[in-house]
Amino acid sequence: MRTQISEDLQLARLAKHSGLRVGVAKGKGFYQTQAYQTARESWNGWSRIFKGTLNPMQLTVTVARMSILFALPLGAVLFGLSDAYRTGSFDGLMHGAGLGFLIAFSLRCTLDLIMFQMVGAPVLAAPLAPLGRIFVMAATTRALLSHAGLAKTQWRGATFVAGQLVMPQPVSSEPQIR
Repeated sequence: MRTQISEDLQLARLAKHSGLRVGVAKGKGFYQTQAYQTARESWNGWSRIFKGTLNPMQLTVTVARMSILFALPLGAVLFGLSDAYRTGSFDGLMHGAGLGFLIAFSLRCTLDLIMFQMVGAPVLAAPLAPLGRIFVMAATTRALLSHAGLAKTQWRGATFVAGQLVMPQPVSSEPQIR
């Protein structure tokens, strides 16, 4: 498992393939994890997670879905606001597609507030959710490029290309004859 990009997922798949049942349970006090310390660690960690858990089709659908349901409405609303600032009129946001995009973006923001409340996150942090989505879209796109061998994924001193460990060199499990 050491040479796998998502060793925990591969271990679960191996257990499942061997006929074992795999589950998730709360283990309060049993284990401890540490969040990423830097933006680079977050970038590499989340790109690795998306690469290791989603296949290229799932990544493509995820990027397309996020583009249509988030990026397009956000871009349209930002364009409408800049147009309103430039012209002094909100007509672009109050009619036709502009209104549709404004409604879609408003619904997304409302869902963010509800979700933040449900999970106990500070509601005042909800305005940062769009930045998080942009980060996830970028990391998902990088994972998709990694599947194609066009981007490297780095994790804990190891470099993976197209999901294969390239550095440091994988240690052979076969006995060495000298």
